[in-house]
Amino acid sequence: MVCIPTWPEARGTLKKFFTKHPLCVSFYEAAFVFFVSNAALLFLVFTRLVDNKGAKPTLSYSSEVIAEAFVSTEIFVYILALIAPALYVMVFVWQARRHKVFYFFLAGLQVTIVLGSGYIYGRAKSGGIANIDFVNAWALACYVIGLLIWYVSLVYDKIMKSLEIPNPPPSGEAILRKLG
Repeated sequence: MVCIPTWPEARGTLKKFFTKHPLCVSFYEAAFVFFVSNAALLFLVFTRLVDNKGAKPTLSYSSEVIAEAFVSTEIFVYILALIAPALYVMVFVWQARRHKVFYFFLAGLQVTIVLGSGYIYGRAKSGGIANIDFVNAWALACYVIGLLIWYVSLVYDKIMKSLEIPNPPPSGEAILRKLG
């Protein structure tokens, strides 16, 4: 016999998943911070729409305005700000080291992003970039990877916090002292 939950039971399970599960809560947090931190781009598009007669609020026009505003070598500062919380979790939350393969993979990605982006940013400020297509591709890849690392670290941090034991059991030594 197949056990199929009724709609109220399923709705309760779904509601609990979407309001309490670390994957969903972390997604809400990341989406909120992402949209608020990029609100300046929406204001930029709005200002351009107000200033340019005949401009239509389309996705292609918005993309053009945002592409004009971005310089790929300056996005590296933003990328480093994205992965800073993940670096904090990787360095200071010791439970992260329990999962060695996952830990070293993420740590390696973060170190590669920090060193590569720092080098390119330094070269850009000194005026020495010859292959701008590679820099643009690197910036986009680092941005997407940085977002994913940030999200994974949020989920991991929430899972680790939910697993904390509030009161550890008494040690054997304390029990022997009570017995005399």
